[in-house]
Amino acid sequence: MVKRVKTLQAFLGRLSWPSLAFLSLAFLPLGFFSLGVSSLGASETQNMEDRDRWVPSFSILSGVNSQNGNGSMATTNVEAPWMPLINAPPEYVSILPESPLSAGTQMMTPYAGLSLEIMTPSLWKFLSGFAHLDVSYTFGPEYNIPSSGNPGPFFPGDSSALPTALVQGAILGQGSRTTPLVQPLQVTAGAGVAFTLRTASGRILRIKPSVEYLREEIQVNGLVRRAVRVDPTPTVTSPEDAFFRTINLAGKSSHVYHGLGPGLEVELETGRSGPFKVALYASARAWKFLNNDPQSFTVHNEDPLYCPPPPPGQVNCSSESATFGFTKDDWAYGANLGFRLRWSPE
Repeated sequence: MVKRVKTLQAFLGRLSWPSLAFLSLAFLPLGFFSLGVSSLGASETQNMEDRDRWVPSFSILSGVNSQNGNGSMATTNVEAPWMPLINAPPEYVSILPESPLSAGTQMMTPYAGLSLEIMTPSLWKFLSGFAHLDVSYTFGPEYNIPSSGNPGPFFPGDSSALPTALVQGAILGQGSRTTPLVQPLQVTAGAGVAFTLRTASGRILRIKPSVEYLREEIQVNGLVRRAVRVDPTPTVTSPEDAFFRTINLAGKSSHVYHGLGPGLEVELETGRSGPFKVALYASARAWKFLNNDPQSFTVHNEDPLYCPPPPPGQVNCSSESATFGFTKDDWAYGANLGFRLRWSPE
């Protein structure tokens, strides 16, 4: 039990406070709505299964998906024009000293959305069919895999050790990152069978195995920032264009993934409100991606001011480039909670 509590605490700790607030707001109306819901009596449960008709419903749901991803980044060398230090170490040759880089992480994607479901008339005794369609908004965090330095605006940094010459390695704002981000629109759908049971208290419990589909889009952003010394003036103390040129390689790509796999939902009807039956449910799903193609793109230095195209047969800084990549596991997993209103007029 203690292990489960620690696992839950670790999971909640990985969510940002906006994500936790969104999840709380998503289920806040449930508490108010439940005030108007009456409990089902034993006599009312006799005709509650709607065996002879199609039964539509809609629900509010919120959950989280999990998948493992791996990002990579590789750069070319710094090309002319540049002014290396005397006996410059190797890190001054490559755009980034750690290139190539790669890193992986478990990507957690919280979401909230709406679901529509239709349940068939009884197929056999306590067995019915059902199908659902869910549309959700994801608000997962960005994952920098890999990340080096802090790419952004350039600042001189601390040059107190070298008061008369600012070396390029001391300038802040240099670095790189490869950032995959699940795009906001997520679509899931599924179909299966529902086993309808009655609990000891007279409530209806449904166990619903299914085949599930997931459509998600992942955008990968890549960024490399580097300041390169091009002027030998020894007294320069700021990263101005007159003494440095900047390497700014930024690009992006995206890919839509389609997954298919098993699902299981457990639903408990808790009461009635007017013509609706009220139910709470929890579900778990897994998807194997059918088109799990890796993403890769290369960005070239296209600075027309400081890096014009080189003469034929020569190389200059317009030949500098960075290549970004992203791959993920074939399987993703998800779990959600939901609040369902099933149309069932008396």
